[in-house]
Amino acid sequence: MIYLVLSILANTAIYLLFKWYGNLRVRILDAIVFNYLTAATIGILVITDWSTTFGTALQAPPWVIAATMLGAVFISVFYLMSLTTQKVGVSVATIASKMSLVIAALIFVWLGKEQMNGLGYMALLFAFLSVFLVSYRNVGKVTLVKMLFWPLLILVGSTAIDFVIAYFADQPSNADERALYSCLSFITAGTIGILLLTARYFVKGILPSRRDILAGVLLGTVNYGSIYFLVESYHANLLSTAQTLQVNNLAVVVLGAFAARLIFKESWSKVNLLGIALGIIALSILICSH
Repeated sequence: MIYLVLSILANTAIYLLFKWYGNLRVRILDAIVFNYLTAATIGILVITDWSTTFGTALQAPPWVIAATMLGAVFISVFYLMSLTTQKVGVSVATIASKMSLVIAALIFVWLGKEQMNGLGYMALLFAFLSVFLVSYRNVGKVTLVKMLFWPLLILVGSTAIDFVIAYFADQPSNADERALYSCLSFITAGTIGILLLTARYFVKGILPSRRDILAGVLLGTVNYGSIYFLVESYHANLLSTAQTLQVNNLAVVVLGAFAARLIFKESWSKVNLLGIALGIIALSILICSH
């Protein structure tokens, strides 16, 4: 359970950092690139038996291919999340990314990887309503029209990320392989990011500032933890894969709402409070039904 709690805290911190960086006028693309370089470096450093682990990776098992290819989705979704968080708020970015918990969970059921009873479907419905209602205050008519495209892209990308990470999480055979699995996407995303920054330098002559680099290092440390702890949560088998996915994402929504109110003074309406209540009920059902 400790890994799941740490993953929830790290995921929540990512959204809060995005909001904070917007206030500090951090150049977000630069921070995201150095975030991935930092996360990749941490992932490599925690591996104890490099030769055996990288020897396994060179054989290109499915989990290596999937994690490597996911890097392109990582950097795209992360950038969209940051823009949505800064322009609309923590809650809208959260709703766009965490609605993926419903789609990914249903995909697992459809593939026969998970079984879900009536109570499970009820929890899933409550989770869906909770994520929407917690974020409702920012989804007014104007915002919905202007911001529909980005959140939809985030939803599709987040679903792919959630599903792929969960689907292949049980294939690495030891702690070192799980550590590599957690950072392969970061390596790919960081490589793409370096190419983007290099191209920008030759076109516009812009280099990352010290503030942007430090912001990326902090974000990358938290980001690696969010994935590593989630992978370890799947491996622990305390909850089923779909339950772990739902509890993680839903808890981030509820905790993120509390943190955004406390730190950034985001207001709550009665609708938001109902969403938080439904989220707590859904979390209770998911945990107690196991």
